Amino acid sequence: MGTRNRPGALFASVPVTAEYIRSVPLSCLAAGDVNGDGVQELIAAGGDEIHILRFDGRKLVPLEQIKARAGEHILHLDAANLTGASVDEIYVTSYEGRSGNSFILEYRDTNYARIQENLPWFFRSFTTPDGTALLLGQDARLNNPFGGAVYRLAWNNGALAAGEKYTIPD
Repeated sequence: MGTRNRPGALFASVPVTAEYIRSVPLSCLAAGDVNGDGVQELIAAGGDEIHILRFDGRKLVPLEQIKARAGEHILHLDAANLTGASVDEIYVTSYEGRSGNSFILEYRDTNYARIQENLPWFFRSFTTPDGTALLLGQDARLNNPFGGAVYRLAWNNGALAAGEKYTIPD
């Protein structure tokens, strides 16, 4: 009460920065060094496309646009380096209407390649207090996409595999 928003302040009436992306409704954001340049990029997605952007100090600069394939509807994004490569992988949670069909992108040879696809998982990555990056996956198979078991996922011989199963409350 009785104060004004300072320009650039968080939650100010004038945003710190804004970017127009062809009137695409964006539903999820993530950040990570997804191209190996040592700087975190912003990854934004909605519906059927992913946008990778860099903040250059003044504005968001588009670097890449990746279209989802037919039947892939992007619900969530995560970025984490779980393979040990020099870049963060992009874990894309996708749903086709009856079951999960998620995929994983990694920057290779100047473009973003799918390193795994048609996965039944809803992904969520997080970092533990000791700095360990973890990836969880909820089994999103037919007819019960949000009721499946939750597993810790890890890379094993170049493929993402389910490990420890977690008990979640009913």
